[in-house]
Amino acid sequence: MIFEAETRTSRLFDLPLIAVILASVAVVVVADSVPAQASTHGSLFHVLAWTFTLFFTGAYLLRPYCVGRSLR
Repeated sequence: MIFEAETRTSRLFDLPLIAVILASVAVVVVADSVPAQASTHGSLFHVLAWTFTLFFTGAYLLRPYCVGRSLR
């Protein structure tokens, strides 16, 4: 989340980020920890884990833009 940022852009950034964090926890931590689910859907969970990782990397890189400050 973007702390100390009360702009519209920062709120539009935070809400999807929170949703993806919750989805990531649900898939990567909860669903993948159930042996029956992991054996059945393991490859899907692997793809989703990488998708979440790429999303979080992109979110990290977009953070300075959304705050409206320089890279400092």
